[in-house]
Amino acid sequence: MSNRVYSDEDKEHAIRIWQKRGVTAASREIGCSTQTIYNWVDEAGLRNYQDRESVYQHKKERLNYHLMERVYFLLRMMKSPVEAVATYKESITHYHLDLPSAQDQKNYAIAISILLDRIALREGDPTSRVEAIDANIMDRKLLDLANELADRAKGDDMQELPSETDISQILRDFEDENTGDTSGDSP
Repeated sequence: MSNRVYSDEDKEHAIRIWQKRGVTAASREIGCSTQTIYNWVDEAGLRNYQDRESVYQHKKERLNYHLMERVYFLLRMMKSPVEAVATYKESITHYHLDLPSAQDQKNYAIAISILLDRIALREGDPTSRVEAIDANIMDRKLLDLANELADRAKGDDMQELPSETDISQILRDFEDENTGDTSGDSP
């Protein structure tokens, strides 16, 4: 704000305001930046960084709570009756729908998904993306795997059943075939 030099009394007064009403109030009353107030508080050794972490955690929890409130609100809206108004030339028609339109419900679902993704990301959890795989190809591959297991089980020499690692490799090969990835670990 300015290059003004503040007295020790100004600094002490700012710290007292910070303790009672927060950094913004202290900054406004003294006429300096919030960072200057924080610097004075740090010099006085009054700012506890563990407290700051708990304040951050509290704010994060509060924001997640508000996001979940919005999710519940949107879920209720998906099932709520709708009063609608249609106008044509000079006439106004009011009508009642038991449920929102399919498009509105789709929009609610998209909004809910976005809110849930935000919550997951804020918690450090990854969000997932689902890829469509041709069900017929997957069914054939699983049938082949089941037949291979059956053949091994009824063989004369009673070979060992494939291990979990073998099954994982077969599934990785399948994914590589269907995504075009040739960099897999397959032999």
